[in-house]
Amino acid sequence: MRGLYDRYVLLLDFNSLYLSVIHGFNICFTTLHLNENRNQDGSSKNGDVPLAPGNDTDDVQDILPGMLPLPNRSVPERMLPRFIQGLVEQRKQVKKLLKEEKQRSGRETLRAQQLDIRHLAIWLTANSLYECLGFEGGRFYARSLAAMVNCEGRDTLQKTVDFARDAFNAKVIYGDTNSFFVSIGMESIELVRKLDTELKRDVN
Repeated sequence: MRGLYDRYVLLLDFNSLYLSVIHGFNICFTTLHLNENRNQDGSSKNGDVPLAPGNDTDDVQDILPGMLPLPNRSVPERMLPRFIQGLVEQRKQVKKLLKEEKQRSGRETLRAQQLDIRHLAIWLTANSLYECLGFEGGRFYARSLAAMVNCEGRDTLQKTVDFARDAFNAKVIYGDTNSFFVSIGMESIELVRKLDTELKRDVN
């Protein structure tokens, strides 16, 4: 929403939203079978949506037409979510080392520059794994998986927007792929920080 906002605005940003969706819902080639009944892009040839191992009809959640059902919660964590989570944890460790290096030296050292490049490289690699799912020319192209990740990410954002409106009377003024801004009409920074803490706690 266009305009000048003279009171505090909160930025709510999801950390690694789409990677978290892959990990949280165990989305993988091995949990969502793309078999002989499916086209190369993951769409169904006959309109059916075959169930992943461990699923039954009572466990299938609401899905878009042509999309696969989410894996059953009882299915063990598989290759793609495990690998992505490993990269996310590596990046956290490198960022921790980077912070410690800057605090220790008090300046931008060569080691700090190397750690900064390293954490960015890990971040790009992790995000590329998700993005390759939707790239038609890629060897890991699977449109159904990419659509599912995108759909669940958008659903998470929408639920958070609705919660912020209902619980805190917040006014959403902008949003993008993994974050949004809310106007709460407060002038006290102490109250804003308190609200921010409560909102993050409740959403998480």
